Amino acid sequence: HGQSHPRRGESLHLLPAVPQGQGQRDGGQRDEVAGASRRPLARNRRAAMTPSVEFIHEPPPGFRFTLPADPALSPDGRMVACVVQDSSGTPKLAIRPLDRAEVRVLPGTDDASLPFWSPDGRSVGFFSEGKLRKFALDGTAPLVLADAADARGGSWSSSGTIVFVPTASGPAYTVPASGGNAVQVTTLDPERGEFGHRYPCLLQDESHFLYIAFGRNGKRWLCVGSIDAGPSRVLRETETASQRSVPGWILAVERRRV
Repeated sequence: HGQSHPRRGESLHLLPAVPQGQGQRDGGQRDEVAGASRRPLARNRRAAMTPSVEFIHEPPPGFRFTLPADPALSPDGRMVACVVQDSSGTPKLAIRPLDRAEVRVLPGTDDASLPFWSPDGRSVGFFSEGKLRKFALDGTAPLVLADAADARGGSWSSSGTIVFVPTASGPAYTVPASGGNAVQVTTLDPERGEFGHRYPCLLQDESHFLYIAFGRNGKRWLCVGSIDAGPSRVLRETETASQRSVPGWILAVERRRV
């Protein structure tokens, strides 16, 4: 998510997204967050009880982690994508299966940052050299999808839409995962002094997404936007620049706690 700072030899902890024994109520939790939609936020009636996993994730020989390393877990929880740096200081995209200590540095991903996965786990979206790109794990060369001069995150829907932020000071956009015209979907609020919308994360209905609105005097707000450019909603003021959506829950890091 752009806020983790793993170093060589540091343990990476994978924990259940929903506390043990706290499955959702029958019928699923309603999308009260988005307001504009009454569709269920979660597809499953019960959250999966996933065991904790702890392991040491080290960069491959001749590389070190960038700071931040931007770790991103695949949708099936079996792989992690991150950014490593070679001896010349060039950031590159790398992936590793969680069941073995085998890190693969992906070719053609120089200057990579902020990776995020496709819903089927077969491709990774990322930013490099002023562009939004995607890399298919079958070995296809990376494909340029849109301009992104100073990117601040992306999220990929199963319908083939990517919501992303191309610059640090500006709104969020969507673009087809196959490439095409980028469309603005959020608007900066001058009354709050907003100057940037960052780190989008799609909700389970895939029609809405979380993002952080940055404002003057260090203020930040956790907001919900719509991929059809509908009105955004402020959920709360926040200290974090990172958040994630899991069925029925929003995860955020504040004051060094999840």
